[in-house]
Amino acid sequence: MALRRVMNGMRLLGVIWALSGAVELALANAAAPGLAEVEARMLVADALTGTFTQRREIDSLPFPLLSTGRFALLSDVGLYWQVLSPAETALRVRQGRVEERAGQGGWAPVELGATAQRLTGQLLTDLVAGRFRRLEALFDVEAQLDEQSWTVQLLPRDEAVASVIQQVNLRGDRFVREIRLQHASGEATEIELTPDPDRPLTESERGVLVD
Repeated sequence: MALRRVMNGMRLLGVIWALSGAVELALANAAAPGLAEVEARMLVADALTGTFTQRREIDSLPFPLLSTGRFALLSDVGLYWQVLSPAETALRVRQGRVEERAGQGGWAPVELGATAQRLTGQLLTDLVAGRFRRLEALFDVEAQLDEQSWTVQLLPRDEAVASVIQQVNLRGDRFVREIRLQHASGEATEIELTPDPDRPLTESERGVLVD
């Protein structure tokens, strides 16, 4: 499996790849209660950059696996997810394809098949961008709001999805700030996002997505 060649910072993708092979993605007809209010609070931008810290809790280890990096999201083009520590790896999602890179090597397609490629890329991008109405095709969505922030809980609708992940919890304000996946195994993955809306994509980041 291609994921085994990717370092610990990419472990979240294993969950998303499994989900993408379980069901077809389709847009929901109606939003869950409160979801329209969440979407109204979020900043809609053509591009977004930021950094992330990712923790993977594994039962067999006394401490979480930690990785850090940065991301660049270009609306309607793709997502660049770059792990900088503990080892440099990267993933880009664009044009319905998912590709990975280790170190300074070239880009190589992740061998998922055409349908899984498209779904994997869409799922990962939707979680980071907070495109909840698309996620409603796979999950039951519950949204809660207070004065400063919102939380969204995603519960899988399909047994195949539920066999991989129990639930997804997201928290944010104008942006998605935290993504927490509770795996069916009892382990968990938590990603803290720190968006930087004032920083434009670098020439290198833009080149990765639009070359």
